[in-house]
Amino acid sequence: MYEYLVEHLVSINQVVFNLNRTTDKGLISELYRKQLNKLALKYFGVDKNGNYTDKLEDIVAYRCPYSNKIITDLSKVQLEHILPVSCKGGTVIFNCIPVLGDANSSKHDKHLIEWLYWKGHFDYKNLDRILNYIFEAYDLYIEGSIDDDTYDDGLISAGYSEIQNDDLSVNELKQLNKVWSNNNNITYYQLLLDIISELSNYKDVSEYNKKLQNLEKQGVFGEINEIEELIKTVQTNFKEILSEDSMAYLKYSMKIDMKRLLKSLKNNNYKEELMKRLNYIKELINENKLFLNDYFRNLATIEAINPIYFNLDEIHEEAKNEFVESIKTGYDIKVLMLIDMIKHAKDADAVAELLKAKSTQNFTTYKKDTKGEWVIDKEYGKIGTFYDKIQTKNAIQELSKTDLELKDKLDEYYMTTKGGQKSNEGTKRRQEIFINMIKHAKDADAVAELLKHGGTQKFTTYKGQDENGEWIIDKEYAKIGNFYQSGQTKQVIQELSKTDLELRDKLDEYYMTTASGQQSVEGNKRRREIFIDMIKHAKDADAVAELLKQGSTQKFTTYKGQDENGEWIIDKEYAKIGNYYHYGERKEVIQELSKTDLELRNKMDEYFMNTKSGQKSNEGISRRREIFIDMIKHAKDADAVAELLKLPSTQKFTTYKGQDENGEWIIDKEYAKIGNYFDNGQTKQVIQELSKADLELRNKIDEYYVNTESGQKTIEGNKRRREIFIEMIKHAKDADEVAELLKLPSTQKFTTYKGQDENGEWIIDKEYAKIGNFYQSGQTKQVIQELSKTDLELRDKLDEYYMTTASGQQSVEGNKRRREIFIDMIKHAKDADAVAELLKQGSTQKFTTYKGQDTNGEWIIDKEYAEIKNFGSDNKLKHIIPFLFFSKEYESSDYDAVRDRVMADINRLQKKHKSPEFKNIYEYILSLDASKKEVKDLIKVRDEYFARRDALIEENERLKQDNGARRIA
Repeated sequence: MYEYLVEHLVSINQVVFNLNRTTDKGLISELYRKQLNKLALKYFGVDKNGNYTDKLEDIVAYRCPYSNKIITDLSKVQLEHILPVSCKGGTVIFNCIPVLGDANSSKHDKHLIEWLYWKGHFDYKNLDRILNYIFEAYDLYIEGSIDDDTYDDGLISAGYSEIQNDDLSVNELKQLNKVWSNNNNITYYQLLLDIISELSNYKDVSEYNKKLQNLEKQGVFGEINEIEELIKTVQTNFKEILSEDSMAYLKYSMKIDMKRLLKSLKNNNYKEELMKRLNYIKELINENKLFLNDYFRNLATIEAINPIYFNLDEIHEEAKNEFVESIKTGYDIKVLMLIDMIKHAKDADAVAELLKAKSTQNFTTYKKDTKGEWVIDKEYGKIGTFYDKIQTKNAIQELSKTDLELKDKLDEYYMTTKGGQKSNEGTKRRQEIFINMIKHAKDADAVAELLKHGGTQKFTTYKGQDENGEWIIDKEYAKIGNFYQSGQTKQVIQELSKTDLELRDKLDEYYMTTASGQQSVEGNKRRREIFIDMIKHAKDADAVAELLKQGSTQKFTTYKGQDENGEWIIDKEYAKIGNYYHYGERKEVIQELSKTDLELRNKMDEYFMNTKSGQKSNEGISRRREIFIDMIKHAKDADAVAELLKLPSTQKFTTYKGQDENGEWIIDKEYAKIGNYFDNGQTKQVIQELSKADLELRNKIDEYYVNTESGQKTIEGNKRRREIFIEMIKHAKDADEVAELLKLPSTQKFTTYKGQDENGEWIIDKEYAKIGNFYQSGQTKQVIQELSKTDLELRDKLDEYYMTTASGQQSVEGNKRRREIFIDMIKHAKDADAVAELLKQGSTQKFTTYKGQDTNGEWIIDKEYAEIKNFGSDNKLKHIIPFLFFSKEYESSDYDAVRDRVMADINRLQKKHKSPEFKNIYEYILSLDASKKEVKDLIKVRDEYFARRDALIEENERLKQDNGARRIA
């Protein structure tokens, strides 16, 4: 997969287009596609788990350096200029990086860091990785090393015509009326400085500063400026010497090695010296009765002897003659000469010598001597990188299809030399031969032999069939070995088998009838494809059931079309299906595919809905539930939902295929009646659970629960109305709004919310029926009281209502809650004086709740409400003492300290009046005026407490006696 990504990550067209674009603007333009792709994959290639990896063989995908998304579709990759072209960023490896198209188009001319923050993509680790990528790219630029194919004239011309429509150009920015950052004066140096500065907030950047200083010392940034000046000079001079109103100067200037030219011009006036050299070339052209365009068209093939790269006094006679001869030999003639040389080569190594990068061989023609032996006739300029031009490669590949002598020579090179095997053409040709061997294999076992690891078979070509139909071997080369398993071969063959029926048939036999084929990943996948195809071609639900049952007697079957009656015609039949559907992950895969493959889904639905085995299967249960939920979501109104959920429903399970122009849902399929389905199994619980996350479903169910009688009466409806009601309390603005909700009868409506606006106001989603007496009916009040013990937000809202509104204070719950808070305050009081302050008449203390203690043990106040005033004194006999001393609610030992504090305060008053202290609460009660109502009530509570206690004592005594009697017996 790595090799595939190197070849396809950024396309040739993208590189050529951008080289044209920046060359035209006089910016540095030197980019080699594969070198860029390899560097990008080194830093942003990921393994099958989505993790960055240093192992090339583990790289299966590319992660966008900007958005951090894994790119699955390479057609969405674009060549991004890190420093934008509009800010004078060139098409050069240290300024280019492959990214997702949407990241590229949205960046425009924003500063990289600004854009990353703006899009929410900023990540220090990623920025660090980008910076390391850029620094290594600078190293590659300085080394000048390339391992790449170069670009042909046709692509360059095609690329240039698109420049005016460049989606990243300044023109579009003007059309969009967008002004981003102040980037116009930023340089390559400043960009690096900005990235390093940003990273200094995250890590030590001293190493990066050293790298930047080193680049500056090497004069890289100055050289870039010089090259850009030189590009403009070359273009100006080319325009002048061509003396024609065309864009050809751009195409020709791109073929000049600007670094090499700059080095040769270092101590000269650029324009003057360059013009001298061009005039010299012009004179040589005229002297030899050639045309100037012959020189420009041959720029790419005369690099080594091109006078444009030499001081005129350095050019000797031999070099001058070689230069002239090279121009005389036009491009087309050179292609034919190279082909002739390949065909006359002694062996594969001689071909390799001709085709290697920067070949030292000369273009050569041959003639026969008196003995009929081929001898050299003429030699011209060196081949150099001529074969490496895409145009040359393509021409030779095309001719080799019909010229068998040429094909044989190239095959030897591709199959028997390292250079040939590693080349793209060699890989492709070996794949062609290998595929042809599969198609010519006798049977499935012969295919298995070819595809196994470490195959001992040799790459073989054929020259036809004999009278018995046996394939006659033409050539045999090196052993296949692991060729099928390496590189992209497997993927290429899989892709071709979709359209090449002969290849597919051979592979299918292997996958279906051999053990190794069945166990392979591709075999497993292909068997699944055939199995799914059989489901889709099944006549009816029973036929599907036959395929899916355990131990199916059906065979894996492919089809070749339908007859005139619409019956599917069988093409091939293989082994029995058996338990195939129930084995491994096949069931889950088919379920997943059915979500997008409508034909498959329809067949499966028929099976799930109309057959007993389908209905009983886990998948059938799940699918019927999906359809049922979809029907709820597509129901017109609450009554339609009620019709679905009633017992038993007369509606049918129904799927839809969209809406008509009036918004009405169009029925696709109708199956069996729903009956009691909603009340059966776990359907009800599953739908309740799903409705928490699926808003569309929740809205439909809510309408039913709140607006229909049957919905209100259900347990789920009652529960949901309570949830909505509690949510309304929690979202209420203030205590008065809570009071409005809880009053009898409330005029408010049950209301759901969809969030808050920018002012923090809750936005209403839906409003249903009036609340009325809902709070007082059923168990709602008790449930809310119970929930408020753990739900702090709810408790806070209710406390505000109980403490700060008249209706809240007067309610039974409010009175009880104030008592709880008051008793809690006594428990948390610092000392006896603080308790006295709480219990005195007209206390200025406020009702207070706490949220814990600080490190010093001081109680931290949570909320403060209205003043206590006479609450403690007025309620001492009526509520506080009865509940604190005699109720079950406070009988826990946790409140012993509170009881002690209350007794201490009672005795404080005794001391004040110099009266004897009370030993316990009972003595205190005996001292009270028994004729007063509150004292009578207190005595009654006390007596009930005594009676309860005595009853418990008697019960315990009886149990002891019973246990003793049993032991004696």
